[in-house]
Amino acid sequence: MRILFRHLDPGKGGAVSSLVKLLEAYACRFPEDHLSIMCTRNSPLANVGRLPNCEVVFVGQKIPRAFHLLGFADIVVRRLFRERKLDLFWPVNIGLYFSGGPPQVMTMNNPHQVYPPSPDVPHPRSRFHVLLMRWFFRRSLRVSSAVIVQTDLMRQLTQVISGCPELVAVVPKAVTEPGVKNAPLSQRIASLLAPAASAVRLLYVATAIPHKNHKLLASVMQRFRLQGRSIKLVLTIHRAQWLQCAGELGASLVASGHVILLDWVDKDELQALYEACDFSVMPSVAESLSSAHVEAMYWKRPQVVADLPYAHDLCRDAALYADPKKAESWCEQLEKLLADPELQHVLIARGTARIKDFPSSWTEMAEAVRPVFLSVLERRAAAAHSARR
Repeated sequence: MRILFRHLDPGKGGAVSSLVKLLEAYACRFPEDHLSIMCTRNSPLANVGRLPNCEVVFVGQKIPRAFHLLGFADIVVRRLFRERKLDLFWPVNIGLYFSGGPPQVMTMNNPHQVYPPSPDVPHPRSRFHVLLMRWFFRRSLRVSSAVIVQTDLMRQLTQVISGCPELVAVVPKAVTEPGVKNAPLSQRIASLLAPAASAVRLLYVATAIPHKNHKLLASVMQRFRLQGRSIKLVLTIHRAQWLQCAGELGASLVASGHVILLDWVDKDELQALYEACDFSVMPSVAESLSSAHVEAMYWKRPQVVADLPYAHDLCRDAALYADPKKAESWCEQLEKLLADPELQHVLIARGTARIKDFPSSWTEMAEAVRPVFLSVLERRAAAAHSARR
């Protein structure tokens, strides 16, 4: 099978690093398949091109990336399919807009595409940008042969959209690859954590985008500081991002050592980071499938999460829930957790049981994705055969 994969987001973060792991696992598990990977030159996905059955097609060098999002991609993708005799187009979040093109299986991991519009779910761009993005997504959805989502909640939200294809497959993400040794903490991160060695460490692994709700945690940490509690918050964002979220209060919390900023942490180093911390917090107001929830369960860290449907769908009884708008709710739940070691053990045990419902490896995730591709190609072949009769 010859597949054209496309992801146009030039940034880095948990979603992109997960895609890298998935593509690497897919290429190694199915060496008979060939992957052409369309991405921007600075994307971490470009590194997958080192594998023998993968090659990279860079976007945005001659034709701006925005042109692809506005519809130029239909021309480029169709040309590549003719020239390279490809079998399947596999885009992320936004695909082609016009029918009659190659069979398209779209991975959808952006909650902004399908969540009901709400002022409680902020986006880094304008409201007009979000509406335009949702409109493009729906055009892509109508010409897709199948969609791959990460949770049953995302499946339900996608299926109610007019024009959604019949096949909507749920393929949760993995956390690690058993047998692959994860990296120890780098000297840089170890030195940043060292001053908080005797404190309780809360960990939030997330990029600094508005719906991740970092600002709430500034209020939480201010309450703990005023109480004189030896509690520190570890964040995987850099100083400028934190100050944009939390302003002068955020700067003060960093200066007092109550907030520790690591900048982004490589996925292979996350296990050591979780093990260096005590609890995981996840106050995001919108998610498809947050790696932070799954990582906390996998690496046995009790967690306090947003009291929202996506988190209940994912964590069930393996977490404590707090109001994502109220700092006092988070403080109460964290105090409850701190005071009750037995509760900590119960949450860890529940998380260990819950994680069994997720792929045990990136390879297992790849093995769940490939049947979706085969089903689409079989249906396309059957339809073509019927048309010739």
